Amino acid sequence: MLEPIVVPTAIVWPNNCGQCQSQTGPFVDTHHENRFGDRLYLCASCVRIDALKLGYLEGDEHTKLLHAAEQEGESARALVQMTERRDKLAAELRQAKKTISTLSTELDWHQERVVQLERAITEDARSRLAIVGDDAA
Repeated sequence: MLEPIVVPTAIVWPNNCGQCQSQTGPFVDTHHENRFGDRLYLCASCVRIDALKLGYLEGDEHTKLLHAAEQEGESARALVQMTERRDKLAAELRQAKKTISTLSTELDWHQERVVQLERAITEDARSRLAIVGDDAA
């Protein structure tokens, strides 16, 4: 006989808790099957309730466990939301870096063009001044 184990999901038919029909894990996989081959799983909530009814848990301790389980669920949801937010911000940062790189390249090109035009204007002014002569100034 196999010992019961805790599993994150009920993977064998009927894929739910044999007591409340919940499909939310974790579950205790009892490794027992009925005559139709349906596996008996028990969800964490039903195990807590049954332990309380059997006197294995005191009322206050049971309440603490339920509260702790709720907090764990809330923390897990908050972590998922923060991870999604972080990933979104990281993608935005990558895009911003690409934009900065593109704009920096364009700025360098424009600055070089300004230098070229300044040289051309200076050379043109010198050539016109040479035609007129330095005395005209």
